[in-house]
Amino acid sequence: MYAGKTDIVNIPARTENGYAAILKTGYVYWVTDSAWDKAKKKTTDKRVSIGKTAPEPGKMYPNATYARIFGGKETEGTKESEASEDTKDTGSDSSAMSVEKTARSHGQDKNDWSGQTMPDASIDCLDKDAIALARQKYKERMNRPHISEEVDTMTDEEFLTQIRLMRDGKLTNAAMVLLGNEEYDYKFSRAPEISWRLFDSKNFVKDYCIFKVPFITAGERALEKVRRLTYRYMPGRRTLFATQTQQYDDWLLRELMNNCIAHMDYTIGGRIYLNEFEDKLILTNPGTFLPGSTDSVLQPDYNDPPLYRNKLLAETMVKLNMTDMQAMGIRNVFRIQQKKFFPLPDYDFSVPRQVGVTVFGKELDSNYTRVLFDNPGFDLATVCLIDRVQKHAPIPKEAVKELRRLGVIKGRVPNIYITAEATHCM
Repeated sequence: MYAGKTDIVNIPARTENGYAAILKTGYVYWVTDSAWDKAKKKTTDKRVSIGKTAPEPGKMYPNATYARIFGGKETEGTKESEASEDTKDTGSDSSAMSVEKTARSHGQDKNDWSGQTMPDASIDCLDKDAIALARQKYKERMNRPHISEEVDTMTDEEFLTQIRLMRDGKLTNAAMVLLGNEEYDYKFSRAPEISWRLFDSKNFVKDYCIFKVPFITAGERALEKVRRLTYRYMPGRRTLFATQTQQYDDWLLRELMNNCIAHMDYTIGGRIYLNEFEDKLILTNPGTFLPGSTDSVLQPDYNDPPLYRNKLLAETMVKLNMTDMQAMGIRNVFRIQQKKFFPLPDYDFSVPRQVGVTVFGKELDSNYTRVLFDNPGFDLATVCLIDRVQKHAPIPKEAVKELRRLGVIKGRVPNIYITAEATHCM
């Protein structure tokens, strides 16, 4: 409905009154408030459709609602567009589900970039060591003696055809991403890369390294650059012995890196960035967060397999034991941080066509650490709220009442803070 319109505006920047959220469909919503859903123990966004993204990064075609909120001329057909889109998406959870259902009804294979073949690429463009590693990982994943024996008798072409990385004798984009030889990365219209950068205390780059295909090893090579420092802290008040832990869990880092690889939008180019700071890591990749928000993914009853922008690539990564398709990865990442009494990850969708996640490698508020240590029975939804308080992020009024009932916060809104005076609340 917006395609072909001549009026193009910038996607609104985040303000104190709200922020722009971009769905996989390209529609842009203005989020103005959040409410606490007591039954589901989570926040739900209040938002309205304001238009659709334009081909140019950071730009959008506005609709009538945009004109009312931000001013400007209302373009022809925007009223009809707004009405039709508002009926498609009226809430955070229902909207995410409707987007997924719509995409499924259209079929993921049809627009799967990773499943498309590269006309000018041959098996000689692949890295032999990467193919050998893929064979090994596939046999480990399948864990069946007869399958291992069968794989050992296959030629490389037969093996790649078996796992669908070759079709009709041609390489797919997924094959080049996972197993490609970096000397042939010019075969891509936009060669994918992973960049590790180390920042000092003043946020200046001290060191960096760029990793090219094959991505079956590039993610691990980048993660090897991250310092594995030991962090010591006192989570409880009834002990004289400090707790020791690695700043970052290895499984957590692999899960987040492989998510970046699986969900990156390779059609728009760009790099996966692994930015290492003294107290945190920030991973970013080009693309959008398909579920729409982390709220639905973190719910205990969430068991709907996620959509994949690169279906073949994601399925192959499962076959090679790089990731899984059980929709549990993000939830497990949060739980790992919870069990360490560390701040929870922060997902950032504020930059158009980019997903970012921050992983903290140290405590921010000792009271938060003590509350989690004293209350191991807190569910993830409650911990998410306490985490928002320590980060001075707003939470709904009903959530404030719930945390007061548990005795873990004090102060008056908006200056509430965590207190560790109460112990064993649950």
